[in-house]
Amino acid sequence: MINRILYITIVSTFAIILFSCSPTRNIPDGAYLLNRNKIKIDKKNINTDELYSYIKQKSNRRILFYFRFHLGAYNFAKLGKKESRFDKWILNAIGEPPVILDTLLSNKSVKQIKLYMNSKGYFNSVVNKQIKYFNKKKANLNFVIQANEPYKFNKITYLIKDQDILTVVLNDTSNSIIIKGNNFDSDILQKERERISTFLKNEGYYFFEKEFISYNIDSTIGNNLLNVVLEIKNPINNTARKSDSIVYTYHKKYKINNIFIYPEYNSLDLDTSNQKIFKYFAKQRNFNASNLLYNFIYKDTFRLKPKTITQSVFLKQDNYFRIIDVEQTYNRLNDLKIFKFVNIQFVENTKDTSNNGLNGIIQLTKRPIQSTSIESEATNSAGNLGLAGNFIYQNRNLFKGAEIFKFKISGALEIHKLLNDNSIEEQNKFLLFNTIETGAEVSLDIPKFLIPVRQERFSKYFKPKTTINSGIRFQQRPDFTRYILNASFGYDWKESQTKRHILYPADINSVKIQTTEAFQNIINSINDPKILNSYKDHLTMALKYSFIFNNQQTSKKHKFNYFRGNFETSGNLLRLSNHFFNKNESQNAVYKVLNIQFAQYVRADIDFRQYFVYNEFNTLVLRGVIGTGLAYGNSSVMPFEKSFFSGGANSIRAWKIYSLGPGSSKDTINLNKTGDINLEGNIEYRFPIYSYLKGAFFVDAGNIWVNKRNSLMPDAEFKWNRFYKEIAVGAGFGARFDFSFFILRVDMAIPLRNPAVDGANKWLFKNLSHQPINLNLGIGYPF
Repeated sequence: MINRILYITIVSTFAIILFSCSPTRNIPDGAYLLNRNKIKIDKKNINTDELYSYIKQKSNRRILFYFRFHLGAYNFAKLGKKESRFDKWILNAIGEPPVILDTLLSNKSVKQIKLYMNSKGYFNSVVNKQIKYFNKKKANLNFVIQANEPYKFNKITYLIKDQDILTVVLNDTSNSIIIKGNNFDSDILQKERERISTFLKNEGYYFFEKEFISYNIDSTIGNNLLNVVLEIKNPINNTARKSDSIVYTYHKKYKINNIFIYPEYNSLDLDTSNQKIFKYFAKQRNFNASNLLYNFIYKDTFRLKPKTITQSVFLKQDNYFRIIDVEQTYNRLNDLKIFKFVNIQFVENTKDTSNNGLNGIIQLTKRPIQSTSIESEATNSAGNLGLAGNFIYQNRNLFKGAEIFKFKISGALEIHKLLNDNSIEEQNKFLLFNTIETGAEVSLDIPKFLIPVRQERFSKYFKPKTTINSGIRFQQRPDFTRYILNASFGYDWKESQTKRHILYPADINSVKIQTTEAFQNIINSINDPKILNSYKDHLTMALKYSFIFNNQQTSKKHKFNYFRGNFETSGNLLRLSNHFFNKNESQNAVYKVLNIQFAQYVRADIDFRQYFVYNEFNTLVLRGVIGTGLAYGNSSVMPFEKSFFSGGANSIRAWKIYSLGPGSSKDTINLNKTGDINLEGNIEYRFPIYSYLKGAFFVDAGNIWVNKRNSLMPDAEFKWNRFYKEIAVGAGFGARFDFSFFILRVDMAIPLRNPAVDGANKWLFKNLSHQPINLNLGIGYPF
């Protein structure tokens, strides 16, 4: 009831703001509300999104590209004769005053668009504006562009007096982005300057800058063709003294001579009298090559293994300077999470005048090694509210190799809904809570591959990490008590900036459970193998692999993709060993380890997301999820924690977690529903409301299925000829309180299509007002 009232209140408020006030209510006579800007152009290959950014006057912001919510809020606050405090808050926090058409700004927009067209090679383009007025004080502003034929790149020649630079640049012309026959583009010219500058810096030219590169463009050859002359000038020799002329010199190519590392650098400590130098020779990936010398400079004790640092340093003695090595060194040293400050600088080696040498200086300021913290939090586990607290101890350099050791003790109190036995619910209560959970966890992150192979065998670009975890949890509920033991060992590395791999050769999980007599009688009466298996002792020993692709660039707001694929299998080695040592047992024997049946299964799923970032105000996110699991051998059903579920804050939000499906089966039991097959799709449109409050409209669709027929749940199994008829659909509105360091999310959703209802028509539009409103609380975005 509370959910429905809250939902109706919010929707009504939005409706009043969106529809009750005319958008032109506060437009003075003789003025017009700028309704829309529109660009009409006769060339489809021109990026209109960039053209819109050159328009000087934008119309009022819209939600879903139609509703002027912020303008409606402004007009709503202006309705009364007397302005209240609430009205002032609406005006300042949410409201947006009407944008009145300004012809001076529209004329500036015409000039800016013309300049943009010139920059793209359309020097003969014609840009005009058209203003279409409406009776209700509205005006549309159209920019009509006749692009005409563009100018194209023709011949590209190089004017470089430095013969060494000329040779290097000419050998790299295959990577040039100035291509004969392509349209002229000033951005391309600028990017080519940056590309050549970076390329030369990676070839040893430490002092080279893009300002040395300039262009001469010849447009007199006709036929809209342009000859481009790329000139690289020599640097000025400031040491030469001639009164009437400028003396030029050549660009110098530098090698790395010495590398000095300050592992415990303190910018406030200027006393260098008692500094010590430790010379460390690091092996290279190519073992035939000579070892690399690194000079460690410190004062007291050296509390970090040199190899830990040198494995993160990409600079090499006697190699030419490369800017990419500097960038990778910054990234890797920061990834160790033991330094709060990393600085890399270079100075010319004045002691060796026979060659152009650089001394690299790496200054590292360490974080505190040990720390403790206490956390408190509110929890919302499967719709069950509670309180939790954690004590965390952390050591960032346990074995002097930047290993991060973490010890965590946790406790939680939660309210869990029981089946139907009120007498049980009153037992073991602490205040309002009927569930107590405690646990301890130990983890160790090692910044390398923990295998009996020298780390030098692997590329430094991998950013390898080994993770070891172990923990125990105890949970006491009125209907059962269980102990959960887990241990895992795995690797994490990056193939590139966009690709990441996670491999866990061993992920062990053991569950010991003891149910009350009343609860056991209930699940026995249901007699569902999947449910019975969920409340039995079981053991999983899994091998897991995940591949992640993410091409998001935090510095740029544009479309990007996210993909995660997971594969997992369990029990094969245990089954093989048991079968080998127990040859006399029957073929259908159930094997156990420490008197606990182990699970045998294979599981795979993929999660693909596409983010359309239209501007700083509007983002559209599409998501698709598909997964399947199969139990075999020593298991007849998938373990509960490895099965798929639907509903909840990160799934189909119109249903509570574990309450949807499987298939079109009816909700005849009040237990968590799981399946072997999962199919899900989500669409979410995100927009700002004011300050830290963001909003979202979303539509979710999907379901779960089992892969074996179950007489207790008809129509729960996956069938190719009907699965698409069993897709559930829900929609709703969400509010996100974005506090930067964390995001609190509230989503309200209502079912639109329920595959479990009787009849051929599963849509609920006729009875929409009678459908339950599901409220979800979450931390962070759902995807």
